[in-house]
Amino acid sequence: MQGYIPALAKEASMHMGMVGLGRMGLGMARRLGRDGHTCIGFDPGAAARMAYDQAGGTTVPSLKD
Repeated sequence: MQGYIPALAKEASMHMGMVGLGRMGLGMARRLGRDGHTCIGFDPGAAARMAYDQAGGTTVPSLKD
């Protein structure tokens, strides 16, 4: 991959938001957290937010937050 620096990738930590915590978004958010990144999740459904909270993630009740 052009421009990819493995040593930098291992130490760099990203802070991001994930809109949509359904089947795909929840998996991506969990993986990002597991790999040391900070990911705040949002989903209009309370059950999806609860699933991410129970997996150790952090959610917000609205996009304004």
